[in-house]
Amino acid sequence: MNNKTHSIITSILFLILFIGLFIYVYHIYTINIELDNINTYITQHTIFPHKKSVQLPKKDTDTSDWEIYTNEEYGFEVKYPQEWEWNDIDGISFFQKNCHKNEFDECNNIINVGTYSYDKSLENVDIRTWRSQCDNPKNVKLKNINQDVWSCLYHTPYNGLEYHFFDKNKNVFEINIRYNNDMDLQIMRTILQSFSLGD
Repeated sequence: MNNKTHSIITSILFLILFIGLFIYVYHIYTINIELDNINTYITQHTIFPHKKSVQLPKKDTDTSDWEIYTNEEYGFEVKYPQEWEWNDIDGISFFQKNCHKNEFDECNNIINVGTYSYDKSLENVDIRTWRSQCDNPKNVKLKNINQDVWSCLYHTPYNGLEYHFFDKNKNVFEINIRYNNDMDLQIMRTILQSFSLGD
């Protein structure tokens, strides 16, 4: 192998090494930006965080004529507007009547409450990341829930927030909120604020 061939091979190896290093650094940089964006989003959209309050409307939504859903098995109640309805096809879902649907034939604005009865498989569950594909969960405070609640932005094609907590009997609650925009989110926040566990 002559010097010219050796120089070409060495140059190619250095070029490959440089490109690989550049891709690695760029990947780490984009991950950090994404995590920062997620943290900012959660801070702006989390309900009743412990250390930073969220600006709520000056006039509270009147819920005096709202319907009340009661789940006797898990001992919780949720209030929802008369223009909304619920089903129990996959957990308990609350959504607008005649709602706009996405390509999966699902309502764009929906609150889903999943409940999981306590058994030995839940003894060592980390509730912060319960069944979740989201990053950097935050400890938040829901109005009528005394237990620790963890929340995060979850990864779907739509805006979504996820909440996890145990009740006093160690049953797991998973509440998912999917919405189109902040105006839709406001009514869903009010619904979530009405969520309460029995004594």
